[in-house]
Amino acid sequence: MVTEQALSAGLGEGYTDNIQTTTFYWDKLVDYDIGIPIKGDSMEPDYQSGQIALIKYQSCSDYDSQVCAVDNISVGNAFVKCVTCQEDGILLESLNVELNQYGERKFPDKKISWEDNPRIIGKVVAAFTPIEINNIF
Repeated sequence: MVTEQALSAGLGEGYTDNIQTTTFYWDKLVDYDIGIPIKGDSMEPDYQSGQIALIKYQSCSDYDSQVCAVDNISVGNAFVKCVTCQEDGILLESLNVELNQYGERKFPDKKISWEDNPRIIGKVVAAFTPIEINNIF
């Protein structure tokens, strides 16, 4: 099952309390709890916009820079990023090191203070691009 909410692989993807689910099929067996669409290109080349991130629920990362789904509760944004827990908050890093027109990183690191109540939803255990299958009858 996949929620219609999205994880930002960019500057932040908002979400609402209205949740619908869609069923996708994949030919790999993966232990996961929820699938969430990825929007944006900050996690390229490993994770592409439009892919479904398969998330295994856990409240903390196993190691620094583990790719996780993170909820920035105070702002109502969710991300898929490399996560490092620090004394003063969570550091979110992008894989995409592309530069903007000013020579700065297009996706700079983002810090969420513990005071803002960030929540690690879980680790990304896999991602896949859904395909549409036309039924021929």
